[in-house]
Amino acid sequence: MLFRSVRELSEFFDCILPQKNEFESSQVEYLSQQKNRDLPKFSFRRIEQSRSQKSVRGKVFFGFLGAIALLGGVLFWVSPKATIILKPRVSAVPIMQNILVTFPEAFVGKENKFLPTVEGIFTQTEVAGEETIPSSGRQYDITNAKGKITLFNETRKPKFFLPSRLQTTDGVIVRFKRDITVPARDGEQPGQLVVEVEADVRDAKDRPIGYRGNIEAGTELIFPALREESRELYYARANKGPLVGGSTLTRYLIEAGDKEKAQELLIETFRIRAIEKLISEIRNRSSREGKRYILLENPELIRTELLEYQFPDEIIGTESQTFKVYGKLKLSGVVFDQSQVVDILSRKLKSVLDPRQKLVEIDEQSTEYRVLESEDLAEEGWLKLSVTMVGVGSLDLDSDSRVAVEWRENLKKEIAGKSAEEVRSVLINMAEIDDVRDIKASPPWVKSLPMICGRIRFEVKRG
Repeated sequence: MLFRSVRELSEFFDCILPQKNEFESSQVEYLSQQKNRDLPKFSFRRIEQSRSQKSVRGKVFFGFLGAIALLGGVLFWVSPKATIILKPRVSAVPIMQNILVTFPEAFVGKENKFLPTVEGIFTQTEVAGEETIPSSGRQYDITNAKGKITLFNETRKPKFFLPSRLQTTDGVIVRFKRDITVPARDGEQPGQLVVEVEADVRDAKDRPIGYRGNIEAGTELIFPALREESRELYYARANKGPLVGGSTLTRYLIEAGDKEKAQELLIETFRIRAIEKLISEIRNRSSREGKRYILLENPELIRTELLEYQFPDEIIGTESQTFKVYGKLKLSGVVFDQSQVVDILSRKLKSVLDPRQKLVEIDEQSTEYRVLESEDLAEEGWLKLSVTMVGVGSLDLDSDSRVAVEWRENLKKEIAGKSAEEVRSVLINMAEIDDVRDIKASPPWVKSLPMICGRIRFEVKRG
């Protein structure tokens, strides 16, 4: 219902507002009286008792929680756990890889561009000096040994011999110089004949005999011209004392051919010496730079150049056991850092190892290099090698690979709840484990491994 005029509306509010003020003032007055009035004593005691009861209940509650936590900790501490200390078996794993040794501005064809590469270095050294060379000319003043030997005939018929030669096992030749007949065998005794012999000047290998003809008593001799089966029927022995009188006087002469021979010998001697020197220089460089430089000693990669050679021509024809020549030789070869090769083969070996294994080391002493291609080294600046090394792998108990984790968990399930003797029997027969060094179970009164796999732990024996 709408008010008819502003006056009516104003009168309505004038009637309402005083009533509201009267109510509010009476309410304030009541609260003031209540505040000043003394409260009953028993109400304070109820509040105090309520607070005291809440405090006690809180202490009991938190004490109960603490006791539960303490009991859980004690139970966890005394619950069975085991640590198994193992010695993993190490295995030798050979690994082979083809690599390229490349030099600056090398051109590598598409058939080899995917091979791993190492940086090559050309290095060289020089050796110079005098070298003592033995002369090759010989003149011998020889006196032949002489003496008596006994010929034997094991057949039932006499054996006739023209002047013939006999020979010792080391090639010394002696001869008798007249026709002879060795009597036939008599009962148990072979036919025997003592003859005089003299040693030849040279033996079966054309070496001078001389003093070597003084063969000792008891030396066996054969007829080298006879067939093998006949040598057992007819033979000789120096059983009448040694042959004596043999002597050799050797004179050493420098011949014209010694000039060329000396040069060849000088080059070979200086080559060996230069390689040793170069290896020493490379070793020192490796030490300075913290690397592992290797010289490829393959003959096709070692280049030598004789820079100077001096031979005194006036000594040709003179008598001397040795003479001296002077020379200067340059040697060059291919060098590379083997640590780069080890890194390449380590990466390859890790990629093929059992996921449960880890690479312990690469045995650099086992390294073998084989040159596959070197013909294009001068033109294209690279050579191809086949490298073989032996890596040492071992069980990795810390591996986080899925296969390794599953293997360890399955192993724990297999040995859970077993006695120490049973566990040792299981583990020692595994191909990956060399020895079980110790099984530590706790508390001390526990005689078997825990049933909970999480309470079983493996450790590796160090050292």
